[in-house]
Amino acid sequence: MIKKMWVPVMVASMAVSSVPPVNLAGNAGYSVVRAEELLTTTVDGMRIENGILTRYEGNSSDIVIPEGVVAIGNEAFRGKDIVNVTIPESVTEIGSYSFSECRKLKKVTIKGTIDKINEFGFWYCEQLEEIDVSQVRYFGMCCFSRCDQLKSVDLANAQIVETNAFYNTAIDSVTLNFTSKDSYIGETVFKNCKNLKKVVIKGKLTQLEEAVFQGCEVLEDIIIESTDNLVYVGRNAFDGTPWLEMQLNEADDHMLVLNHILVRYKPEVSYAGEYGGVSYFDGISYDEINKMTGEKFTYTEPVNAKMETVTIPGDITQIAGGAFYGAYSVEKVIFDPSIKQIEIGERAFDFTTWELEYMKNHNFMVIGGNLLKVKCNASEIEIPNGVSHIVEDVFMKSPSGGKLPEEPTEDIQRIMLPQTVKTLHQGDFQTIKEEIIIPSVLEKYFEYFRSVKVTVKDIDTSSDAEDLLPGYEGPEKPNPTPSVLPTEEPNPTESPQVTNTPEPTVTPQVTEEPKPTITSQITEEPKPTTTLKVTDTPKPTETIKPTQTPMTTSTVTPEPSSTTPALITPVPTSAATQETMQPTPINTPNPTAKPTTNIKINVKKAVIQKLKKASKTKIKVYMKKTEKVKGYQILISTEKKFKKNRKQVNTTKQSTIITKLKKGKTYYVKVRAYKMNGQKKVYGQYSNIKKIKM
Repeated sequence: MIKKMWVPVMVASMAVSSVPPVNLAGNAGYSVVRAEELLTTTVDGMRIENGILTRYEGNSSDIVIPEGVVAIGNEAFRGKDIVNVTIPESVTEIGSYSFSECRKLKKVTIKGTIDKINEFGFWYCEQLEEIDVSQVRYFGMCCFSRCDQLKSVDLANAQIVETNAFYNTAIDSVTLNFTSKDSYIGETVFKNCKNLKKVVIKGKLTQLEEAVFQGCEVLEDIIIESTDNLVYVGRNAFDGTPWLEMQLNEADDHMLVLNHILVRYKPEVSYAGEYGGVSYFDGISYDEINKMTGEKFTYTEPVNAKMETVTIPGDITQIAGGAFYGAYSVEKVIFDPSIKQIEIGERAFDFTTWELEYMKNHNFMVIGGNLLKVKCNASEIEIPNGVSHIVEDVFMKSPSGGKLPEEPTEDIQRIMLPQTVKTLHQGDFQTIKEEIIIPSVLEKYFEYFRSVKVTVKDIDTSSDAEDLLPGYEGPEKPNPTPSVLPTEEPNPTESPQVTNTPEPTVTPQVTEEPKPTITSQITEEPKPTTTLKVTDTPKPTETIKPTQTPMTTSTVTPEPSSTTPALITPVPTSAATQETMQPTPINTPNPTAKPTTNIKINVKKAVIQKLKKASKTKIKVYMKKTEKVKGYQILISTEKKFKKNRKQVNTTKQSTIITKLKKGKTYYVKVRAYKMNGQKKVYGQYSNIKKIKM
């Protein structure tokens, strides 16, 4: 009897004791509490470990979480037949999948202030109607996605709203007030919210990601009080909304412009064909088109289409991805002569008559140093001098000569990049079969690119880009410095120097300082959101020893985590290296480069959003966008422990296609993100494992 009374007293005492804040985002580094505060117990079917509710094992439909619980752990109530939940003031964080798939849950009462609801927190709670989230600042990916009955949410304090957070909910209005410079709205956050009529965005909005409001069929009123801080708008952000149609109709030039970003242009003709009876050029995504695979494609040329000439105003600094996509009637695009440089997103001019006609006579389309289009009809491609940025998805080809959406090409054997290239999307090079020749400035993109031979060589390619911007004066000529490769043949014009004093010409190559574009990555500060993920649910144990450190039951590491110093990098010795080790760069860093030893780099845990078959032998992996990272490492295997038949793919995109898989096999996939510390990669946690059967 005494023992039964002691348990609730201890739980209640935790609310008033000086228990340090609990951080659920990493694998290690939890605050140390006194031995007498450590507790593992079960109250009304709820297992509580160190103040964290780790699992509900009861059968009640009405849940009252005890005061003193500071956080609800990962998957604590997942799939349970609960109807009502009361959360006490002591709880500040809800973990990943905590209430996901609770299909009978209708009401959640929150008595205190919850700061974070992590990824998939209430995913697929189909009957959820009432929850107060007015104090929540961070909404993780898909946290309320597919809550079909959720009609009202108060986002007054929301600062970060991640991908798909409110996808396909029944909410009818949204007001956001961003007070932080790091505030943003992720991809497809409100996509397909069929009842959403009004959106008000106040404060410091910095970016709107891809398809944020796409498919909101009755969204007529969007008020953005200030766009002064807006630096990025993703593709299809407003497509399919009456508001966008109204903005384009009312604008004299038929353009929607937000803070010098050309978001969308309304053409006279918005389609050039139908696929399964659907006009695919009018804001329909490739994913939706792929669902109709196998249906008959009918190509229809627009009849008596009025051809248009479009002038890009001089104050435009960016053209968003897909801004002119499918504007078939656009025959010519002229840039104001005052524009000398501009940023352009992926597929910005796809399926305009201007782009289609231009590519009939050219192998490349380059605008302001942006490589927008490549004619992928050769086994060997030399990217021309003058290209500084290679736009995402540029190495694509259309199997129907432009009438169908393009697919990644598998015909390119060898590709060569000039010294003028500064940025690119690494994932675009996954299908190159034999060799990629890159300038030294791009080494950081290909350090772990093991699927093909990578040669580092500073060269000029054979031709210059025909830049379409007025005032373009040709590519900047690279400095005639010796190559970093000791095996490169000397320039014939320098041969007298080489024969007379060979040693000095070799020495500078050895002691050459690292490029600023590489070393600058060391000082990169992580965003405040890098510690928002919740750790894996601790495994239930019978007892916890008084000397045990909180929450270590779920951690086996030495895998790098958000608390691992960036300079501690284990080196693998073969392709079958265990996942707890990090690979070493192919190109060894210059011995003269001395990275700072007191800098820690935190890397957020990666998340696989979904896996999808791209064909009988290919899958497409979709990752949630991880803030401030350089890329992702994907592991795929036919074994859940990833010890056999492993394949590793690196990418800088949020999605990539993995090829050469076997039909009928089941594949397991996991992903981790990485940042750069000088020339080394610092990895975060691996994502949860997902599987797919071919």
